Amino acid sequence: MATTRLRLLLLFVLDVSCGFAQQYDILIRNGKVVDGSGNPWTYGDIGVIADRIAFVGHASPNVNAKRTIDAKGLVVAPGFIDMLG
Repeated sequence: MATTRLRLLLLFVLDVSCGFAQQYDILIRNGKVVDGSGNPWTYGDIGVIADRIAFVGHASPNVNAKRTIDAKGLVVAPGFIDMLG
């Protein structure tokens, strides 16, 4: 049991210190993010895993993605649901 805890602690320390990045299926970078809350838009990145938004904010440069989309100059509005459909 103590060995398992030590291994988990070591993996956590290595993960934090080596800067392993989250893997996304799609990463949309540099878009004008409008979140629908009424706040002004901000520049940001959006990470998608499968069919879910997993991250909204400023992704580090070493984040990996299967597909990266540069949305510079475009508006990105994640998470809207068509309630009439």
